Amino acid sequence: MEEVCDVFDGLVDDFPGLVEKFDAATVSDLTYPRYANGVSSDDPDYLETPAYKTYMYKFSDTNAAAGNTTRFVKKKLMIIGGTHGDEYFAPVNLAVFFSHMLRSPSKDLFAILSLFDIYVIPCTNGYGVIHKTRFNANGIDLNRNYPTSDWTQRGDPGDPEYSGSAPGSEFEVQLVMGVFNEVKPDLFIDHHSYGTHVATNFYTTTSSEALLD
Repeated sequence: MEEVCDVFDGLVDDFPGLVEKFDAATVSDLTYPRYANGVSSDDPDYLETPAYKTYMYKFSDTNAAAGNTTRFVKKKLMIIGGTHGDEYFAPVNLAVFFSHMLRSPSKDLFAILSLFDIYVIPCTNGYGVIHKTRFNANGIDLNRNYPTSDWTQRGDPGDPEYSGSAPGSEFEVQLVMGVFNEVKPDLFIDHHSYGTHVATNFYTTTSSEALLD
């Protein structure tokens, strides 16, 4: 997690006109849970964990090429990674992609940033990313915790797809929902990976509707 954030922080430092950094909990008006504030080795509930924050990075240009006219109003793209902490190639992939996009610029970079403001949360499940576990600190599969209209409890504690006992109960889910409702993106991508070798595989789930209200 630290290495991924270091890459994004480097982009903030080197491209101050294009990249901004935000504390996603502040954006969503949330207080960090106890496990994010640092956990000692003798804690009975959680693994030893350094204090961490969940950051969001905004990639944006002035859209001068498009003139910012009504016809070319920029869209908003929101991307999250690291929902499942053991899919650690997904946050790395996001770091590599955005680093390459800015450090090896081409006409594609300017085309993308003239059309989109991009909001990225590379490590949504900080606890899971740090410990390389699928779940969050409470043993819940975050993808099954979102309060969708058809939500039902799935599995039991310890099951790989345990949804928790109530929809939207988890800090990480509330954070994504809070940022989503603040940004109001036109397109949302949840970036995942599977496999634990160099030639790993990636997949995304996308939505163009405000499903997280």
